[in-house]
Amino acid sequence: MRPIIVIDDHELAHSGIRLLLSHSDEFCVAGCFCTAREGIDFAARSERPLILLDLELPDIEGLSALGEIVARGIGDVVVMTGVTRPSMLCRAVELGARGLVCKGDPIEEAHQALRVVSKGDTFVSRCAAELLARASVPPVTLSERQQAILQLLASGCSNKEIGYRLSISAPTVSFHLAEIRRKLDADNSRQVVEKARTAGILASPLT
Repeated sequence: MRPIIVIDDHELAHSGIRLLLSHSDEFCVAGCFCTAREGIDFAARSERPLILLDLELPDIEGLSALGEIVARGIGDVVVMTGVTRPSMLCRAVELGARGLVCKGDPIEEAHQALRVVSKGDTFVSRCAAELLARASVPPVTLSERQQAILQLLASGCSNKEIGYRLSISAPTVSFHLAEIRRKLDADNSRQVVEKARTAGILASPLT
């Protein structure tokens, strides 16, 4: 069986992959590490490892870790990350990532990515493909007022509450929200929040 090495600083990711591959006859989890350096050093001593790599790590910037793994020929890398910035995912592809999976994808996507990459092909999940497609789209820019309204909208505030907190009238709130929807090509408040997070102008909620 081909060894899988997980480099991710979230224990939940470790347990999720262990559970996913617990009955696999193709792969075995050889090690899970919270830091890039530990994971890379272990992978360098392994035979033909497949490496599941997050891009947000505590010790080494994820893209730097990816570049080192590829440059040293340590193993094939599937990036599995919560990063939603298209530019970072594009850079991961440029550096040699063989697969891209978003943490918001069904966990089975990671398994499929490992299968495909193990056969010498590349794999990009639907979520990751959508993010990559956005890389060629000009970035969305919002005014300070629109940013403030967006933050309050994402926190669950109604239009009335937003107006009260920012000391602006209801028509002014409605005007700015219409502008935000136009800029993000969104039909409703839910899409506004989702697309703002995907575009990287609104932080994802902590989990």
